[in-house]
Amino acid sequence: MSKSEFSRLRRKMDDHSLTKTAYLAIKNDIMLNKIKPGECLSGCQLARRLNMSRTPVREALGILENEGFVEIRNGVGIFVKETTEKDIVDLVEVRTALECSALESSS
Repeated sequence: MSKSEFSRLRRKMDDHSLTKTAYLAIKNDIMLNKIKPGECLSGCQLARRLNMSRTPVREALGILENEGFVEIRNGVGIFVKETTEKDIVDLVEVRTALECSALESSS
């Protein structure tokens, strides 16, 4: 994400916390493949790039770990999770179940 894009995002989110700003910026970069699967993330570098302290970045990375976007390996580093074939199969199964349930409840 360029500095101008980030500035625009930050202005748009004036009422949101720095953690949410960091979360959205990092997640956006992961989703757009600007940060690649398997890549090691540095909280210090992310904080510097986002022009904020490490605390909101660390909190954002914790949220992203809970959502399955990153993996925090204690003593090793923080890595963007790679999508496996099993992840895709699980996602399709959940989506199928949800769509079937939605169809059944609409009839």
